[in-house]
Amino acid sequence: MTTDRSVKEGKRPYPPEHLSSSSVGLLTDCSKLWEAKYRRGLEETRSGALILGSAFDSAVEWALRERWDGRWFTTEQLASRFGAAWDAQLQRPGGVEWGTRGQQPTFDDGLALCQAPATLAALRGAQLAPHPDNIDAPALQVEVKLAVPGVSVPIIGFIDAILKTPTGISVVDFKTARRAWAKGRERKELQARIYLAALWQRGEPFPRLTSAYWIFLPGATPEACRVQRLEPGLTERDILLSVDMLRRAWRQIEAGTFVGNPHSFRCNELCPCWHECF
Repeated sequence: MTTDRSVKEGKRPYPPEHLSSSSVGLLTDCSKLWEAKYRRGLEETRSGALILGSAFDSAVEWALRERWDGRWFTTEQLASRFGAAWDAQLQRPGGVEWGTRGQQPTFDDGLALCQAPATLAALRGAQLAPHPDNIDAPALQVEVKLAVPGVSVPIIGFIDAILKTPTGISVVDFKTARRAWAKGRERKELQARIYLAALWQRGEPFPRLTSAYWIFLPGATPEACRVQRLEPGLTERDILLSVDMLRRAWRQIEAGTFVGNPHSFRCNELCPCWHECF
C-alpha cells in the first residue's frame, strides 16, 4: 500500500535551528529520509503507534501531576484522559497510517494500558522530583538544551519525568510498544544520553544521575498489560562518546552528504523517498 506524501518547501528552517534525539536518530538510520524531511520539508504520514504513544503520554503526565498535587486518581479517570488526548491527536491535520492492526485495536491497546493494574502501580509509586527551574512544580516535560563544541545549534529535548532516587535523580522516558524491548536496546537509545549530558552540563554531579525507560506493553486484557523498566547504566564515558557522535552528525549535515539505507526498518513502500531509491 502506498500513501500520498507532499513536499512543502520552506516549512522548516535549514540548516536546522536545533537538533533533537529523534532528528539525529533519523539521520543515523537513513540520512536520505532525514534530508527529505528536514531540508526539503517533506511531510510524513503519522503512524498509529505514534498516535497511541502521544495520547498515552498525555494521560500519564496528567496522572503524575495529580500525584504531585496530592490527589488520587482512578483507572477510569486515566482512561478518560487518554480518550480525550486520542481525540485531540485525530483532530490534527494530516492522515494516519494505521498499519495492519487498525485504528480500533490500537485505541483498545491504550484503553487497556490505562485500566491495567501494572500501569496504576507504576504511576502511583513514582516519586517526582521538583522541576530544575522551579522547585514548586513537578519535573514533567522538562526542557533541556545541550551545547556541543563544534555544533552550531543546540540539541534540545524534553524529559518525560525526573524521579527521585535514594542517591539522586532518575531521568525517565515513557514508551509504548507491542513487544518487550530486547536486552541491551536501552543502551542504544539516544534520548537518555542527551538528557544526562544536558543535566551534567548544567551542573548536576554525574554520580547523582541515572536514567530509565518505562515501556508500557498492552495485552489482550488490562490484567495482561505489563510495564518493563530498563536502566541503561550509562557512564561518563558513554556520555562523552555520545557527544562526539553528535559532533560527527553535525559535520555530516554541514557536508550535505545524505545516503539512503536499504537496511533501515523505515525502508518500505510507505517511505516518502521510496520512489527515489527503488
